[in-house]
Amino acid sequence: MATFIFDAPALFDAEALTPFARQKRVMGWLRDRLAARGVVAFGPAAEASGWSLAVNAEDGFVAILLDRTGGGDRPFTVKVDRFGGAEPEYEDTVAAFEDALSGSDAVDLVGCDLRA
Repeated sequence: MATFIFDAPALFDAEALTPFARQKRVMGWLRDRLAARGVVAFGPAAEASGWSLAVNAEDGFVAILLDRTGGGDRPFTVKVDRFGGAEPEYEDTVAAFEDALSGSDAVDLVGCDLRA
């Protein structure tokens, strides 16, 4: 599982957004950044544990979950994990995340843990 912690102040207007709206906007932004790097993610979908995206694989899928334990405040914690035989898709997704987060002026990468 890989974990990315980042802040995204440039993604929000000066107006106050609810934590729900901030989370959804961040996940939509991440989905679009992944697509620009060749990784097609579906969602975002609201789940009990947080917002999620999914990348389909032939024998499984990659789950991308925005952790809600912080109550929706920044910085954001996103976890990426693989299920079934989705190893190539997992590697592509993690590489796309690293590229998207490190190559964007819209976010500040706070931390990254790429443990397998």
